[in-house]
Amino acid sequence: EEPHEGDDEEEEAVEEDEAAEEEQHKEEQKDIEDEHGLCVYLGARAQEVIGKYRSEWLSEKDFEWLREKGFNAVRVPFGYWIVTGPSHGDAYIGPALQHLDFVVDLAEKFGFQVVLDLHGNPGGESGEPPCGRKNAKWTERRWRRSEALQV
Repeated sequence: EEPHEGDDEEEEAVEEDEAAEEEQHKEEQKDIEDEHGLCVYLGARAQEVIGKYRSEWLSEKDFEWLREKGFNAVRVPFGYWIVTGPSHGDAYIGPALQHLDFVVDLAEKFGFQVVLDLHGNPGGESGEPPCGRKNAKWTERRWRRSEALQV
């Protein structure tokens, strides 16, 4: 993607907005609505807590239950930080491809199809929690498209 005139100024403005939002997020810790907010809230404990959650998230019992209920496919939403690790100072924990590999291996073992669903692009693709970070001020200019193509 070709750089546009004013991109540097726009990127600086976005970074300033994001820094201000991070400070606001710290103030609003009681209202955690997304993975970014959880990581900010947990601070130095984020690696330990998120890592433990991810390692215990799914098991063979879950896939057995799904198969018994007649399911034959699973959709696995994940953010870019699982693949590349966080960038631009994003407060996520990653990379963590071993957890995606684990889910795919379990699915294969139980005969499931898998839909890997990149839900959190670099910079987000909306201002809603499913993309990893709720942000009412999100605009399309925050989406880091060229970085997303690397994921």
